[in-house]
Amino acid sequence: MSHVKIKRYDRQVPIMLHSTTSSATTLRVDDVAGGVVVFGTMNTNSATLQMWGSNSEAGSFGRLYGADGSAADITLAPSSTQGRIYALPDAVFALPWLKVVSGATNSTGTSGTVVLKT
Repeated sequence: MSHVKIKRYDRQVPIMLHSTTSSATTLRVDDVAGGVVVFGTMNTNSATLQMWGSNSEAGSFGRLYGADGSAADITLAPSSTQGRIYALPDAVFALPWLKVVSGATNSTGTSGTVVLKT
C-alpha cells in the first residue's frame, strides 16, 4: 500500500463568464502552480476564453500572449450536453492576478469554477 508523500491542495473559485474585463471575476494566482476551468453543460457560440492578467488587483489588466506572440486563449469545444474541463495556459502563472473573459457576448452569464492547485 502506498502512502501520499506530497499533498497538494486546491482552491475552487466560482466564476461567471462576461465579455468585459470590468465584469469578470478577479482571481489571485500568485500562490498556485496550475489550474483548470470547469463548466457543466454549456450552450455557447463563444469560440474562446481570453486570459487577462495584471501585476496588481486594482491595476490595468492586459490580454496575455505566449512567447510566440499568439494569444494565450483557451479554445472551447462546441456546445455540448457534457461538462468540459479546460487547462489554464502556462502564461497565466507569470502574473499574480487573472481574469477569464469570454470571447463573445452570448456566453455572458455562463457559470463555472476555476480550480487552482498549490
